[in-house]
Amino acid sequence: MSNFKDLEEFLSRQKMSEEEKKINWGIERDVFVNAVKSFYTKIEELLQPLSKKQLLTIEYVERYRVQEEYIGTYETPQMIIVFNGQRVTFTPVGTNIIGAYGRIDMQGMNGDVKFLWVPKNSDGPKISVTVTMANQPKPERQVSQPVSPEDRSWKIATPPPRIKFIDLNEDSFSDALMGVLRG
Repeated sequence: MSNFKDLEEFLSRQKMSEEEKKINWGIERDVFVNAVKSFYTKIEELLQPLSKKQLLTIEYVERYRVQEEYIGTYETPQMIIVFNGQRVTFTPVGTNIIGAYGRIDMQGMNGDVKFLWVPKNSDGPKISVTVTMANQPKPERQVSQPVSPEDRSWKIATPPPRIKFIDLNEDSFSDALMGVLRG
């Protein structure tokens, strides 16, 4: 009988946990699409001196389709930088990203770079591991509080295994862009 009681308690906790986690995916999608547009505005500002000198052009695919679990299919712009016969695309991946609130991939002929939308003060992913021994109570699960969109920023993610987040500025962006270009 005690096993049934344990099962009942477990299922009750799971039900409460699921109710607490209800997410309005339509709002999450809209917030992400706006963040993508803000990201593009920042990239345009960084590239403005080169664009004025006609060294590159910026184009958009206005109705790029993104497919995500829970959200479904939605449209957001895709940015393309064109110069000297090369194209660098900025492709929104989505908002259902482990360790981030969103991701955009920059792809060129020489590779790709990932931009993550993370808390402004974050310098890398935070991983937490909890180990419990048999017959010991499980510790309370630490649930991180969501960070408001105003307290998030786009950062460059270094490749695994030691992922670091680099603030997006003129120097870090030009280094990232040079890294994906064919020399």
